[in-house]
Amino acid sequence: MTQTAIVLLVRDTGSVLATVTRAGDPASAPPAADLAGARFPVRDSSGRAVVELAAEELDSKAVPLIDDLLLNPQECGVHDDAAGLLGGTAPTLSLTPTGVEVSAAVTVSDDTPVWVQLESGAGQTRRRDVLTGKILKGEKNVTLAKTLPAGAYDVLGFVAGQLGRLQTGVVVP
Repeated sequence: MTQTAIVLLVRDTGSVLATVTRAGDPASAPPAADLAGARFPVRDSSGRAVVELAAEELDSKAVPLIDDLLLNPQECGVHDDAAGLLGGTAPTLSLTPTGVEVSAAVTVSDDTPVWVQLESGAGQTRRRDVLTGKILKGEKNVTLAKTLPAGAYDVLGFVAGQLGRLQTGVVVP
């Protein structure tokens, strides 16, 4: 019998954020909101919550367990209901006053979903914006249009099939 894990992932790209295991062999996953609550925190290397993803941006799936889901969940992705370790380099995220340029590590072989969340401000005035798009087949880049006021931003970005990138304090002039 194959062991099963439940993964919490970014709905648009299949990028895994967390893995849950439990006694028994779950045939299905609970709703993402049950696992994440209203917002799921993504932390930097020091453990500080930097970006919080709304439950509606997430999905959960029961997938066959692979060791990497337990050892390095945020280096995994889900495609066709199976998890795998993502290799290579994370995309670059460049902010300008007119949007976010996402540059994949390699030229994509199919139209590939992109998901980016920007956060700025603090406390009750913290602003969160989600941008989505696709890198077209044969390309490496896409620009997600958004007017960005001058200031510092925390940015989390994913390209389907590639590692995610978290950047803090990115300044838009």
